[in-house]
Amino acid sequence: MFEETKKFYEDGLRFTCRRCGECCRGIDAYVWLYRGDIEGMAEFLDMSETEFRAEFVDVFDGALVLKSFPDGDCIFLEDGACSIHEARPIQCKAFPFWVENVRSAHSWAIAGKQCPGVGSGELHCKEEIEAYIKQMGGL
Repeated sequence: MFEETKKFYEDGLRFTCRRCGECCRGIDAYVWLYRGDIEGMAEFLDMSETEFRAEFVDVFDGALVLKSFPDGDCIFLEDGACSIHEARPIQCKAFPFWVENVRSAHSWAIAGKQCPGVGSGELHCKEEIEAYIKQMGGL
């Protein structure tokens, strides 16, 4: 019989956010919005969801995404930091534990080239990593 392959992150992965803003930049970066994201951000900014959608949300490929600046930077990136950090979307909370980053040691190393917090600091367990992935529609 076949044994289940051990996941790369079985023993956990180290990550501590350095608040450098690197994950908030980039021309090909979209912040996909999931259930509850808009409500939480609108409440944080003391806006209605309708007002928030009109000002900060676009549709890309049939999905809701945060608007970004022409250079690709997140609309909420101010002075190198997230201006809505306490209410940031699940995609941002979950970074770097995205399915494409935790597939293998190689993909984790690539994520580490963008993010100086990858591979150092707090040890995040398999269950926590998989909870983030599940919230974003993976697993």
